[in-house]
Amino acid sequence: VAALERCKPIYEEMSGWSSPTASATTIEELPREAREYVDRLQELIGCPIDVISTGPHRHETIRVRPLIDAVSA
Repeated sequence: VAALERCKPIYEEMSGWSSPTASATTIEELPREAREYVDRLQELIGCPIDVISTGPHRHETIRVRPLIDAVSA
């Protein structure tokens, strides 16, 4: 708790996007601003983002990277 009391928020503004994203099936199909947002989140958290949800349905999920590495036999 003491560590949290020392935390200070950092506010960053980024460009938004008005294009719909629900039809995107790959990260390349997302608006440029959305891709920049994902890139910035990855920088801030220090790890890659593997899955992006563009809506509440299963088909509105983008797998940025494979969730499980293929195992060669």
